[in-house]
Amino acid sequence: MDYFFENLLKDYGASQLENPLSALMQHIEYYEALQKITMLQMRAIYKKYSEQIKIPILITTLSQLTQNIDTVENYLTEGSDIERMETSKLIKRGTCFVA
Repeated sequence: MDYFFENLLKDYGASQLENPLSALMQHIEYYEALQKITMLQMRAIYKKYSEQIKIPILITTLSQLTQNIDTVENYLTEGSDIERMETSKLIKRGTCFVA
C-alpha cells in the first residue's frame, strides 16, 4: 500500500491523493469492524500521506460562510500572485467557493 501511494504521489501529485486516501480509510474502518482488529500499519500509511494534502473542512455556520466569501474575494483582489492563482484554480474546478 505504501508503494501504491508513493507512486501515486510521484506520478500525480498530492492533489490527487484525496480519493485514494478516502478509499483506504473506508477499507481500514470496514476490516477493523469486521475482524475486531486495529490495522496499525495501514493507519500509519494513511497518516503519512494524508499529512501531505489539505483536506477541506466543511463549514457549519453562516459566519463561516461569510468569512470564506471574504477570504476568496480578498485573495482575488488583494492577494499575492500565488493566492490569486490558487484561488482561481479552485474556482475553475468548481470547488470551495460560492457563486
